[in-house]
Amino acid sequence: MGEVQCAVDSIRVAEGRPQELTLILKQKGENTYLPVWISQHQGQILANELNGKPDNAKDVDAFLGENNATDSEIIAGIVYLDESAFHAKVLLSGHPSPYEVSCPIGLALAIAVRARAPILVDESLFDRAGVRLSS
Repeated sequence: MGEVQCAVDSIRVAEGRPQELTLILKQKGENTYLPVWISQHQGQILANELNGKPDNAKDVDAFLGENNATDSEIIAGIVYLDESAFHAKVLLSGHPSPYEVSCPIGLALAIAVRARAPILVDESLFDRAGVRLSS
């Protein structure tokens, strides 16, 4: 299986989990959604980027600085499942070939949003944890 392109559908307060938010990813061109729990801090980073407030997202700038990368080197934000937990990585073009850097999900997606890069999700995640709504 491969990866499918997604978009951030919404960020919501996680019911019964006051310290976490539920990030809802929507598979492009489909009526399929993937709920992922993220911390409030990660949710705020992502919300800032979605709302065009990158100056409030020092975590994104710090990540790029630590990896000697710029917005133009961001290829994609990727969400995957490792054993039983969701994880993310950012795919960067680079020196001399593309490379991946693991980071929190909210940060990876905020970086992708900032660069207008695709958000990719392992297709098998939709089979395991996705929700398909009928039209």
